[in-house]
Amino acid sequence: MNNTRSSTLIRHLPIAILFGAVNTLISFYSEGIHLPFMINLVLSISLGWLEPRKGWILALAMGASTLISFFILTSTEILLPQRGDIARFAVYLGCSLPLVGSYMGGFFNRAIKNG
Repeated sequence: MNNTRSSTLIRHLPIAILFGAVNTLISFYSEGIHLPFMINLVLSISLGWLEPRKGWILALAMGASTLISFFILTSTEILLPQRGDIARFAVYLGCSLPLVGSYMGGFFNRAIKNG
């Protein structure tokens, strides 16, 4: 049983990395702070739903991929943000938000399954 849980965690890691990159792209195209935070929260809740007990690992992967993709995009200037201050603020604060969202998603999943 433990081996099965580890394989699902490994299978969900690319999803978390993709969610982090999507979060960065949304931060680059957003004109306000609310949309990136709402999307970040929805994506991180879904990660917690996928892994109710080990969602924090996926949340850390999502936060790290958000930062890494932000630094890659800004250093290579592949994509320029519409508003640099909003993008920077959303990315830096968006690294801690997945921890809260994955906890909420795991809590919701366990609450529904347990009654």
